[in-house]
Amino acid sequence: MRFALGLFLIFLGFFVVLGYFSLGSLPNFIDNFSATWPLILVFIGISLLSGIKGLKWLKYVNALLILGYLFFLLLWPAPINFAYQSGAQDLLTKETLSENTVVELNIDSSICTVNIERLEGTIAGNSVGNVVYEISTGSEFYIHERDHDDTIQYNIGTEHSWPQRGKNRLNIKLLPGVLYRIILKGGVLKGGLDLSGIMVDSMTINAGVMDFDISLSDVYPISLKTEGGVGKFNVFLPQNAKAQVEINSGIKKITVRGYKETTGSAGEKIIGSISAKLKSFLEFDAGVLWLSFSD
Repeated sequence: MRFALGLFLIFLGFFVVLGYFSLGSLPNFIDNFSATWPLILVFIGISLLSGIKGLKWLKYVNALLILGYLFFLLLWPAPINFAYQSGAQDLLTKETLSENTVVELNIDSSICTVNIERLEGTIAGNSVGNVVYEISTGSEFYIHERDHDDTIQYNIGTEHSWPQRGKNRLNIKLLPGVLYRIILKGGVLKGGLDLSGIMVDSMTINAGVMDFDISLSDVYPISLKTEGGVGKFNVFLPQNAKAQVEINSGIKKITVRGYKETTGSAGEKIIGSISAKLKSFLEFDAGVLWLSFSD
């Protein structure tokens, strides 16, 4: 075990320097570990057998197997996909939407790819969106609706036991002209959030590992807050918008390409044209943060 871990750390250092491993590899690492963790039992079994006289050589085989497994977790380019089930479901509402109605989406899944975009085409007249899902076999997808004053709330997610965690994907399509509030919670969340043409007044992302491409709305200002351990975000601003940005992170790398970066009258950091009328508020809280603004 010590031999395997020692070699692993040596090679990992070289791979990081050469650019083969980065924060963007962490979601795949956790995806594949959640799907293959029973192999740890195999390694423990071989380790126990290596203590028997005449089977000492097994500890070297075990070291090589552990080393190969660790590199597989880090460097395999995509999550392993086992059997999964898929379907689609409209977000149907019993209430008539008014100008003050807010549709709140609470999305909760331990390990999931979440994509949000504008819905093109027509759907049922009492629908406020559509969800297409792919989840691992044995899991259960759910949507629960609850109304409270001027808020229509949908709790969306998957229920599963740890051995059944695998490929989970939610593609959520939202209607223009409806005001949304979105909350994303989970262990490992990644995907693309294209809010172009969508009205979202606030969005919260809370996860251990977060990896998202975010295109901000060109029709409505958003208040976005992210909280987690490790975060990687690529943010895209429309031409008519600017963003006030607050960053709280222990280790961070910030890149701004194609946008102006200025300081407001109160000392706040502004990304985008200072004269743009559409102003969003972005707050990033993470222990390790990789953030880029690019056009």
